[in-house]
Amino acid sequence: MKGVVMSRDPKGYFAKFKRLHPALDRDLKAVLEKHGLKLIRNRASIDPDTGEVNLKVQLMFADVRDETGKETDPFRENFKRLAPVYGLIPEMLDREFSAGGEKYVVIGLDPKRTVKSIRLKRLSDGSIRIAPPEMVARHFPGAGGSSHA
Repeated sequence: MKGVVMSRDPKGYFAKFKRLHPALDRDLKAVLEKHGLKLIRNRASIDPDTGEVNLKVQLMFADVRDETGKETDPFRENFKRLAPVYGLIPEMLDREFSAGGEKYVVIGLDPKRTVKSIRLKRLSDGSIRIAPPEMVARHFPGAGGSSHA
C-alpha cells in the first residue's frame, strides 16, 4: 500500500502491516491483472487500538485507450481536458523538463488534489511525483500561472 496513515502504534499493528504491505501489493496487482484491472493508487489507515485496517483503492480497466488507440488512464485524460483550467496547455503531456537537477515528464493531473495536482514521472528512478501547476508552468514557454480555484 502506497500511503499508510499512522500517528501512534501502541500495539505494533502499524509495524506488522508495514512488513506485510509489499506482499499485499504484489498479490493485489496479480489478482487485478488476472481480471483485466490495474491499480491506480491505494492508501491504508490503521486503528492503533483495534488493529482495523481501512483500505482505499482506486482501480481502472487495464485496456482503457484514448481516441487515438493509445493506452491511457484517468490522470492523462484529466490533463488533456483540464490543463487550461490550471494555466497549462494539453501539449505539455508527455513532455520532458528539468527542475532541481532532475528530469521529469508530465504524466497527468489529479483534480482531487488542491495544491499539488500535476503528476510527474522522475526519469532517474521512474518514481511518480506531484507538483503544483505553477511550478510546472514555469518550465514551459507559453503557459501562465494557475487560474483554478
